[in-house]
Amino acid sequence: MIGLISGTLFERSGHHWIVNVGSTNGFVGYSILVPNRNAYDKLTVGAAVQLRIYTHVREDALDLFGFLTALEKELFLTLLSVNGVGPKVAMGLLSAVEPADLIRAILEGDRVSLQRLPGIGNKTAERLLVELRDVIRKKVDGGILVALPPPGGARNASHPSASGFGGVWSEVREALMGLGYREQDFRELISKLAAESEGKKADTLKPEHLLKDVLKQLRVS
Repeated sequence: MIGLISGTLFERSGHHWIVNVGSTNGFVGYSILVPNRNAYDKLTVGAAVQLRIYTHVREDALDLFGFLTALEKELFLTLLSVNGVGPKVAMGLLSAVEPADLIRAILEGDRVSLQRLPGIGNKTAERLLVELRDVIRKKVDGGILVALPPPGGARNASHPSASGFGGVWSEVREALMGLGYREQDFRELISKLAAESEGKKADTLKPEHLLKDVLKQLRVS
């Protein structure tokens, strides 16, 4: 079972990548399906990449699905636990919407938004809500997954994003909005930093320190 591939992006065709692993004297190229999103589009041929891999074994094939962050892979695996959701449907979801937005839609029971996503009809949307809502809430509270609050900053103390790591990053988001930044300016950066903070205790993540780090990276970029 392949869990991680680190190498060089040799070829890309849409969201199908070939990643070389080896040396100049010889290498193996792995064909990997990745989400069709901006974070992946920015990587060009020749770039060093490290992908967390889900290996899907079928009777007649072995398919590799790759993710830049542990958060994306965790959400992908969580989606696979739903009856009727296979790897291609799960990858389609992660290509159509940001992970934090998908998590938020499930937590809030937003069936309408889910039904707008590719491969999701009324029955599948219902299964996502019934089978995943509590599971995802526990993972958000435990810092395994991250949910950002809805645009406009609406939140309340009982909302899952107001506790655990979700609450910390919500405070950072609100501070950035107060400083005049638009959500599209920092959403991807916050998602990346939140994924990198996985495994750390919630009480070690101070909003003021996280905000300083985010502002530093925003100004550099």
